[in-house]
Amino acid sequence: MDTSSFFSNPTSLVQKQYEALRAICHDKKPTYEVAEKFGYTVSSLYSLVRDFKNYLKEERPYKHFFIEPQLGRKQRNDYQDISNTIIDLRKKYMSVSDIKAVLDAQNKIISEKHIYNILKKDGFARLPKRRQKERNMPQKVAAITAPKASLLISNCEEFNTQNAGVLCFLPYIKKYGIDKIIEASGYYGTKLLPKLNSILAFIALKLVNVRRYSSDDLWCMDRGLGL
Repeated sequence: MDTSSFFSNPTSLVQKQYEALRAICHDKKPTYEVAEKFGYTVSSLYSLVRDFKNYLKEERPYKHFFIEPQLGRKQRNDYQDISNTIIDLRKKYMSVSDIKAVLDAQNKIISEKHIYNILKKDGFARLPKRRQKERNMPQKVAAITAPKASLLISNCEEFNTQNAGVLCFLPYIKKYGIDKIIEASGYYGTKLLPKLNSILAFIALKLVNVRRYSSDDLWCMDRGLGL
C-alpha cells in the first residue's frame, strides 16, 4: 500500500468514518459521492454527521477517532499486589525504608519515592520521628519470615542499604588479622555458614546497634548488611 492509498482506502472502521467526515465537512464533497466512495448509504452519512456535531460539544471530541497517549510511567503488572503489601506493612508501623527492605528481600524492586507516593495516595501520613532506641525495639506486630539463607553470588548488582557504614570496618578486620584469628578458632561452622561469616554476622548486628538478636526481622532483609 502506498501513502496515497492509505488515506483514500481506509481499512479500519474508525479511519473510514474520519475520512468520510473530512470529505463532507472539510473538503465539501457531495454526500452521494462520499457515500459511493466509502460504501455508505446517504442516510447513514447524515447520521454520522449528526453524531459528529454532538461530539464537537464535548471537551475532547478527537477521542472518538484518535487514541490519547497515557502520560507517566507504565503501570507494572504486579502493581496492585505490591501496593497491597506496602499498605499492609505500613499498618504494622513500618517506615518507607523498612518497607523497601522487605520488598527487596522478596525481589520486588521499587523505589522509596514510589512507596511514599502509594502511601500518600492511600491517605497515610508520615510516621512521627522516632529515636534510635525506639527504632531498634522489637516489632512484634511486624514479624517477617526471612528468605532462605544462601551465599551471595559474585555478580554486579545495585541495591539500597541503610547500613553501608558497617563495611568501613572491613579494612580494620584485615589489617589486624581478625579474620585469620576467627578461622583458627574452634568455633563451629557449616558449609552454608562458615565460622567466619557466622562470627561477623554477630559483630555486624552489634555495629549497627541492634540490642537483641530477636529484633533483627528487618535487618536480615538488608542486602548491604548481608554483604
